Amino acid sequence: MNYDLLRLCVRKLLKDRGFTLVVVLTLAMGIGANTLVFSALNQAYFQSLPFPASEELVKIGLRGNGGELQKLSFPQFAYLRDHSQSWRRLAALQAAGLNLTGIDQPASVQATRVSAGFFEMLRVQPILGRAFDSSAHAAGADRVLLLSYYTWLGRFSGATNVIGKTVRLNLESYQVIGVLPPGFAVPVEAGNSEVWIPLVISDRDLRNGAPNVAVVARLNAHEAKLKAREELKLVDRAFREQYRVPS
Repeated sequence: MNYDLLRLCVRKLLKDRGFTLVVVLTLAMGIGANTLVFSALNQAYFQSLPFPASEELVKIGLRGNGGELQKLSFPQFAYLRDHSQSWRRLAALQAAGLNLTGIDQPASVQATRVSAGFFEMLRVQPILGRAFDSSAHAAGADRVLLLSYYTWLGRFSGATNVIGKTVRLNLESYQVIGVLPPGFAVPVEAGNSEVWIPLVISDRDLRNGAPNVAVVARLNAHEAKLKAREELKLVDRAFREQYRVPS
């Protein structure tokens, strides 16, 4: 692959006005045309989710031509994570269809890869076992998974000794370390995921300008609702200036 050409294309894409960061928040204010906005869509999006302080949860994305939210690239996610103060936590999600074997009935399952801090951000604990620790998001240490409650019941017969069991996803060995609570779902990417696995962000990912990760965040505090919009504009502007094609 010609990485010089790839980087040039990425930089050109990042200069496109369509690649403007948009955050969805619950605020009673108007939406300006072609600007970063806070939208009441967040209330409908997250209000029914069984997460503590769910009103603090937002989805962050790119404004599409029709105003819809689109995914971020890995470089955009990493830059936003590292350069903004309005979020207690920021996490990326990436859906994948994988083949699950090493069980009685091999099956194709819906999986979601999640970055470090995802379950802490949602304040969710497994009902069996544990969630991912920080080491699980390092290459070579990521072969662990969490089962959805209904996958545990349906594919593992609700066996309590499932913790520590080795299964295979696309022929790679993974160890089951936890079972998530009943009803756990996130309406971003694959909300009905059967398995959850760590997302490892590589140096190659950080050179990839394709919009391919969904991003969810938890606001830092109530006053962050007022400042997050302006901060997001500044972070977006700084990102695009840093990666723009030199004139």
